[in-house]
Amino acid sequence: TLGKASQTALQPGAQVLVKGGEVISITSANRIVPTASGTPGLPIVWSRYGGDGGRPILEGGDAGNVQAIFLNSQSWHTVTGFEIRNILNTYAVYLSNTSNVTLDDVHIHDVVEGIHPTPTTTTNAFTLRNSTIKNVRLTPDGGGQSRAISVVPTSLNWRIEDSEISNVDLSCLSDQGTNTLLDNVNVHDCGEANVSGDRQ
Repeated sequence: TLGKASQTALQPGAQVLVKGGEVISITSANRIVPTASGTPGLPIVWSRYGGDGGRPILEGGDAGNVQAIFLNSQSWHTVTGFEIRNILNTYAVYLSNTSNVTLDDVHIHDVVEGIHPTPTTTTNAFTLRNSTIKNVRLTPDGGGQSRAISVVPTSLNWRIEDSEISNVDLSCLSDQGTNTLLDNVNVHDCGEANVSGDRQ
């Protein structure tokens, strides 16, 4: 399980492979929440194998206040080839005090918040590439923050490239970071900015 892999002291360069097409109902004990870090040139890789050729799906649904991916004080991780959907009460991906995290070929949709770092610690050198984030919605009662990507003031050297962000009730991209680079990013059907002083 992802919970077992997350609690394992993985070595730099390790790979955690999830069967293609498998639907994983995330819980606080079964999600991508690593307890070890990779190193430069030897990231820990979370990816897929075999199955029906589709993506492993991290399904929120009734998971409550649980993120699909939570990186806290762990660095040098690459997550590739996953689908994340139906995260209805919190962030799909949450980052805290981490660096050199890459999401590659990840599809996030039907969530209330996409990718969010905590503003109280530094998140450095985060990369999103070859990915999509869409259908980021406020909850039926108007709650939630409905931001696809939040780049907070303590975010440094973020790269977002070859990706699409669309159909977001509020901010598709809220950027208050330093040295944020956007390269070949298709952004459309966004709502209004909801963070004062950001670059929308």
